[in-house]
Amino acid sequence: MKQKNKKTINLIIRKPSCGGQSLLELIIAIAIFSLIGAAMIAMVTGSFVGLRQGGEQTQAEALAQEGVEAVRAIRDRAWNENIYSTSSVALAGNEWVFSGEGTTETIGQFTRVISFNDVCRGISGNIVDCPGGYIDPHTKEVSSNVSWNVRPGVSNTVRRVSYLTNWDSSFWTQTNWSGGSGQTIWSDATMYDSDNYNIDVRTAGEAKLGATVNSNWEISGGSSAKDTSDIDFGQGSLSDTAITGTGDLASVILDTGYLWTEDADSGLATTQTLRDLDALSSSDIWAVGSSGKILHYDGTSWSQFADTGSQTWYSIDMVSATDGWLVGNSGKIYHYDGST
Repeated sequence: MKQKNKKTINLIIRKPSCGGQSLLELIIAIAIFSLIGAAMIAMVTGSFVGLRQGGEQTQAEALAQEGVEAVRAIRDRAWNENIYSTSSVALAGNEWVFSGEGTTETIGQFTRVISFNDVCRGISGNIVDCPGGYIDPHTKEVSSNVSWNVRPGVSNTVRRVSYLTNWDSSFWTQTNWSGGSGQTIWSDATMYDSDNYNIDVRTAGEAKLGATVNSNWEISGGSSAKDTSDIDFGQGSLSDTAITGTGDLASVILDTGYLWTEDADSGLATTQTLRDLDALSSSDIWAVGSSGKILHYDGTSWSQFADTGSQTWYSIDMVSATDGWLVGNSGKIYHYDGST
């Protein structure tokens, strides 16, 4: 038998090239990862922002509530300190106090202010919108407001409102004052504590100043005198005084001799521009001025003693009735010897 030769055929299979397809898949994968990463970052960032804002909200609520409790503590100590429309609170020692009208308090990034409003009640005593039936003096509406900036241009506010009452007070109706004074505790609606001003309580339900309150003059230093007659108050009995008016309508006043007044005998002197005057006595007075005239007063009236023309005299000095000196703008000195 003949043996046939067997041929071996080797097949080589080549995979087609896919380099371009792998690059595209890589780009797509990176894009998907970026989107997922951005979403994750946004979620994480938002969580942090939410946590921060939630923490700020919680802190603001605590501060607002603290403001209400601080006012409550002040109320328990002294109700009459609630006299403000807006105020902040602060610690003084170990107790809360009001800082004053219109003040605000800054705590870190937060601003706290406390407002007070009147409380009105209706006929049945329920709280109603003002004006209502009447304003309850023993109740106040307290609003504690805390504000802060969440981000630039955006702010937030937390508000806590509470009603505070003066638990240690009660309404008291004073029926009248006819019971008089002497009551040191509130037990009798007809009495009052004390009276230093002669209060007239004779009419029920009415109190007024008595007719004799402060009706008497009291001596306050100096001297006093009593006139026993009604004729011009005994004029002349008191020094440095003068009488004005007559009879029952006359009055005692301070003597006007202490004041400067125009002399009734001025006469001719009032038409001159006078610059100097020299008096030897009350009936021998000399005066000069810008008119060039020399005036003389004899105790009764002024007269022109001499006329020197256009001279302006600035000063006169009389040594005696017969010895006088003049100076003026002429550069000359004038002398009077009793004759010329």
